[in-house]
Amino acid sequence: LCVAPSPFSLMAQAADSRSAASLLQSLEGAYEKNDFGSAKKVLARIKVTLARDPTLQPGSSLRTREASRIADIARSSYEVACMLSATEGNASEFERHFALLNGFYVDYAEELEASPREGTLRGLNLLCLLSQGRIDDFHAELERLTTEQLQADAIRFVVEIEQCVVEGSYRQVLRQRSNPPHPSYATFLDKLSHTVRDEIASCCEVAYESLSSKDAIELLGCANRAEFAEFAAARGWDAKGDSVSFARESTAPKRDKIPAEKTIKDVLHVARALDAIV
Repeated sequence: LCVAPSPFSLMAQAADSRSAASLLQSLEGAYEKNDFGSAKKVLARIKVTLARDPTLQPGSSLRTREASRIADIARSSYEVACMLSATEGNASEFERHFALLNGFYVDYAEELEASPREGTLRGLNLLCLLSQGRIDDFHAELERLTTEQLQADAIRFVVEIEQCVVEGSYRQVLRQRSNPPHPSYATFLDKLSHTVRDEIASCCEVAYESLSSKDAIELLGCANRAEFAEFAAARGWDAKGDSVSFARESTAPKRDKIPAEKTIKDVLHVARALDAIV
């Protein structure tokens, strides 16, 4: 039996939606101004307002226009929350916010108009997983997307990066860092780039005894000599003048030398003893 909402509950919903809409506007404004401290405070207030609304409880449906409006505000709020967490590089907080946001994308897919930011946020979620080296989770999440969702520019951007990582095209990954589909991608791209740069450095240490500083800077994708000098010092490289020498110390455990002559004599002695027995 479907019971129509009372006029009083509709009035309360309208008041809550107006309050939440005003807070959402403040949240988006603070985020656009990079005032992350204020954005977090506003986000906390939005969460309290949304938590009081019965239309957003599990199993509820959007039976009124006000309920749909509140759900749309909640979805937009968690989109900004995800971008805020990603911009600050807080992967665990981003994952919590995206789990809430994904509920709106999935549960209300037929009741709300599609969000223009959905592709960007789903791509950001994939990049978060990739930056942590969680390749299995990355592909599991990718398989859940529809053919239409996979065509989003942001998702295709991250998929191309993952392919470059798998193929070992590390320099291409570093180039992609300068062309993200949204500013919120920058921090996770930087994290991934650091991992990729370490892989390139390890390959250089194995393949070369030394390189010109110019070639090393190009291989590592460093912005300038100062950044390269800092990276080289952290790796223990000897960067002098226009060249850099790599530390070639073996990390393999030292092995004791086998006393070959004594071993041969012992083996021959055993062989003669066996021959005498036969």
